Amino acid sequence: MEPLSCAAKFVDPEKGVASPDEALSGARDIIAEWINENDIARAKMRALFITKGVFRSKVISGKEEEGAKYRDYFDWEEPAAKAPSHRVLAMRRGENEGFLALRIAPPEEDAISLLETLLVKGGGLATDQVRTAVRDCYKRLLSLSMETEMRLVTRKRADEEAIRVFAGNLRQLLLSPPLGQKSVLSDRSRFPYRMQGGLSGPAGKAAAQRHDLHPVRRRDCQGIRKDNRPMCTLRH
Repeated sequence: MEPLSCAAKFVDPEKGVASPDEALSGARDIIAEWINENDIARAKMRALFITKGVFRSKVISGKEEEGAKYRDYFDWEEPAAKAPSHRVLAMRRGENEGFLALRIAPPEEDAISLLETLLVKGGGLATDQVRTAVRDCYKRLLSLSMETEMRLVTRKRADEEAIRVFAGNLRQLLLSPPLGQKSVLSDRSRFPYRMQGGLSGPAGKAAAQRHDLHPVRRRDCQGIRKDNRPMCTLRH
């Protein structure tokens, strides 16, 4: 089947189709839309973007000096699956601030080969038209759609990783001794004839306790101190 001969039947200047070539172009556009909406093609392409997608960032011409803080990403490539959260977020900030151009995509030939294996059958001139439509679909429609999905996925993953790191750091900070390496003397005396006290070491662990029922002066509480480290006294 010769495509141009078939396309000649659809030439209609009143409908904006002035030649067989324009008719073929319209047919390829329709095929490209079908491929872009094909669930199997999208699922396989999504998996390819996840496994082989690559972050590529480049500096926007003329922004080299103004965007100097992003110089590490002026010509940067990194597999999206392995990119740590701080680099993903840094590249996105550089893009949002107008200093970097950022793309996420697998090798183009791998993506097109996947679609051709799935959708292009047989040989001949008609098959060449389908192959052309496949390439057009990927470059004009499917790659952009998949990139949008990957941006959402990688942003969510980077945010979750950043939150985990922050939570871990905050936990260590909250569990650290509040007064550093100082020992803490707690004076819980309520009556002049009874002294209750405790000493905690730098790590917050109890080092000594004292409970006296006989008259004692509060300054005698220092007697439970066992070393020469700086001490802070808390009374309550």
